[in-house]
Amino acid sequence: MRKTLFALSLLLFCSIGNQTLANKRSIIQKRPPADLVKAFFAEICSKECSEKKIAQLRKNLRLELHDLNRDSVPEYFLYLDRADVCGAGGSYCYYLVYLKTNRGYELLAKGVKLSPLESYTNGYRDLVGNNRSDLSIVPCYADYTSTTYKFDGQKYRTDIIKGDRKRNEKCK
Repeated sequence: MRKTLFALSLLLFCSIGNQTLANKRSIIQKRPPADLVKAFFAEICSKECSEKKIAQLRKNLRLELHDLNRDSVPEYFLYLDRADVCGAGGSYCYYLVYLKTNRGYELLAKGVKLSPLESYTNGYRDLVGNNRSDLSIVPCYADYTSTTYKFDGQKYRTDIIKGDRKRNEKCK
């Protein structure tokens, strides 16, 4: 009886732990839906990308899934993971965030390195975008800007922009 209770308790604990971990971490999916990919490239390329260029970029397309509005259906965070787009350290990856609707995919937000926060505004999680500038007026430091995005009922809007400076660990 004790072994059975212990096994059930362990199973319950592990399933709750995994669910919590899944909510905190982004889930990477190899192949985003085709109509979402089409919407993404229509937004970032307009008329400037050839089919050949889109095929090249598609290899570096990344998708993160985050539930932003507590409906248990994740929203889509897409970005291109390429040094020529994001910078060598990935500091400038431009994210587009989409909501799946009956009419297709609706663009909710765009920004650099977007990720969800724990706070909510109008039923949607707030987002933060972090951008690193390699230029700083202080030697051995890099300047960062952190932008908070809040949902206004239809889209995300920029709310707060903060600056920060961090020491470069490689600098002597």
